[in-house]
Amino acid sequence: MRSAARAYIALTVAAAGAVLWYMTPRAAADGGPWLELVAFTVLALVAELRPVTTSRHGVWTVVAAFYVAAIMVLGPAWTVWVALVASGLADIAIRKPWYKVTFNAAQYVVTVAAAGLAYSLLSPDRGPAPVADLARGPAIAAMVAVYYVVNVSQVCTVIGLSQEISPLRLVPGALKDAILMYLATAALGILVAVVYEAFPFGIVLLLLPLLMVHYALTSYTELKRETLETLALLADLIDRRDAYTYQHSRRVARTAELIAREMGLSEDDIAELSSAARIHDLGKVGISNAILHKPDTLSPEEWDAIKQHPVAGSDIAGRLKLYRRGALLVRHHHERFDGHGYPDGLSGQAIPLGARIIAVADAYDAMTSERPYRRPLSPWQAVDRLRADAGVQFDPQVVDALLRALERRPELVPGARAAAASLWPAGEPAAEPGAPGIAVQVPPAPAGVTGRAERAAPPG
Repeated sequence: MRSAARAYIALTVAAAGAVLWYMTPRAAADGGPWLELVAFTVLALVAELRPVTTSRHGVWTVVAAFYVAAIMVLGPAWTVWVALVASGLADIAIRKPWYKVTFNAAQYVVTVAAAGLAYSLLSPDRGPAPVADLARGPAIAAMVAVYYVVNVSQVCTVIGLSQEISPLRLVPGALKDAILMYLATAALGILVAVVYEAFPFGIVLLLLPLLMVHYALTSYTELKRETLETLALLADLIDRRDAYTYQHSRRVARTAELIAREMGLSEDDIAELSSAARIHDLGKVGISNAILHKPDTLSPEEWDAIKQHPVAGSDIAGRLKLYRRGALLVRHHHERFDGHGYPDGLSGQAIPLGARIIAVADAYDAMTSERPYRRPLSPWQAVDRLRADAGVQFDPQVVDALLRALERRPELVPGARAAAASLWPAGEPAAEPGAPGIAVQVPPAPAGVTGRAERAAPPG
């Protein structure tokens, strides 16, 4: 684990320890509501054991309902212990690493304490006022908001520090990822507290709505995952038609993701871009092998057929709600920066940024891969071609981002060590960033290697 992530986990654990040290003696002095503590801990534990993966970085459970209810029924001082025990036991049961067990338990303690503080500060000082008292509305709203923001912020911070991603790029997507489900869960948590106050055993009746919320999100995420996997599988099958381009779409998606991250795109935008790049050649499903594998120059009719694949791919993907935005990137990934591309002749900033990124990633992989009609270029030759066409065929800023990505993380892109070396004059050793004393020597240009990213259009 990276040192920054370790330091943040240690800080979170220290903060949780301080919360427990400060709050527990005050609560224990009044005696513990042991039956309620056991009941809420068991409910929270069951909820924690049924997580739903909502994105590449996060999971969601209905546990917030029980923590929100416990804050209102038991008070924050006891709820932090409910969160500590439930989270710890759940993570141990599913055999998470000890540092994840520790961090999750600690961050829940901090989250509950912050939400409980907001609730306590804004609650009217009216003694044993009922939970359903309308005067508690602002306090309840503040508690729900603080719980969600603190919980999401802590998780995004530790993920960002662990994976060298800015937490600020993760937070917006995480905040909106399951906001409706969270609000529904929080509302049920408030209802749990109201019902418990009037009739403790009545909370059993609320388990069914909570299960329905859980089932709805599970069904949605499964549908989303299956949709993405189905189209990605279809893209792989298209790649398999040609041994020369097998796994081309996977490599393009990975390179596009590196470029996008170098350009500072949000994690939501990167995920959308990566998905679109995986299926950017989906429209080739309707093009015959005779055209795709033809070693000679294409005829005008054959070239017209090739130019229709972005439109066909976009039409297929656009029929699925989850791909409607990504379909636009598929349609325009063969536009040129100077406006001479296809299918719509867009130019410059009118081309969606994601499509401009896919265009560069696609060209880099095409040039460095063997094709029936030409031998592959070396990575440094591909880089030179991209530089030469920057501002003409490709967005210069995207090309620069690829070069920075190759320089920063050469091990992540096929042939990138040589490409990164090409950033310096031939023959000069270039030290890799972050690796003092390790040098890369630029090889001499191989003889007889010619070709372009795509076959040239026939005259006229």
